[in-house]
Amino acid sequence: MSMTMTKKTLIDEYIQYLRRLAKVQNVTIGSNLKKPKFSASAVISGNEIFVPLEGLIDLEVERKRFEKEIKRYETMLANTEKKLNDPNFISRAPADIIEREKQKYENFKLTLEKLRQNYAYLVE
Repeated sequence: MSMTMTKKTLIDEYIQYLRRLAKVQNVTIGSNLKKPKFSASAVISGNEIFVPLEGLIDLEVERKRFEKEIKRYETMLANTEKKLNDPNFISRAPADIIEREKQKYENFKLTLEKLRQNYAYLVE
């Protein structure tokens, strides 16, 4: 494999292995492809991969699972925010504990945003 080989060429060369390992028959490779409805996605080395899930999973079960997770993270985010806005907590807690709570807040916020985006794909 040469260093000048494009990613598409590389994928084309190894497509039969991809099909066998992933247990898929249809693979579409291209630029600016639209994300299929009801699909999972991942970004690997700047390339986006889509895996259509319709017919493979129960979409209603997935929606309910996302709704439950979203509510759980909303509660954790609200509790952490409440703690960070409490003057008693801020005045009494050590700086490292306050910083850890701030990091938890940011992590909860980011996770909640991703959950909402993924949920939106399921209800399109």
